[in-house]
Amino acid sequence: MTPERLLDALRAIGYEIVYDPESHPDGPTEADIPDLLGRLTAAIDAETTRSVNPGTDSIAEFRDGYTDALAGRVDFFRAMIVRTSVTSLMPDTEKMRSIDGVTDFRDALQVAGGRLAAKLSGEDL
Repeated sequence: MTPERLLDALRAIGYEIVYDPESHPDGPTEADIPDLLGRLTAAIDAETTRSVNPGTDSIAEFRDGYTDALAGRVDFFRAMIVRTSVTSLMPDTEKMRSIDGVTDFRDALQVAGGRLAAKLSGEDL
């Protein structure tokens, strides 16, 4: 995975990313890959919320495509650990914490991600 390929993927789905030329005179570098992956994931998540609706066949189709695209169980569980970890860190503002259920949701994700990580490090899933 290269920064250029990630930028191409973002452009292909309609997102243009411009890095500050002073801090990135040669464009994004390998150190920017996590940022680019976050941006790509957010762009895909935004489209997913528009196209996949819980309670419909689209959720099963999404799940099937998602699990088929991962190489195996370990990759699936690693992806789940990253997703739960990132998601559990998102609602970390006073405004978000004031919404009923947000703190409980965040706490549940942190526990779930931690347990899954412990299981993955201790056993072959």
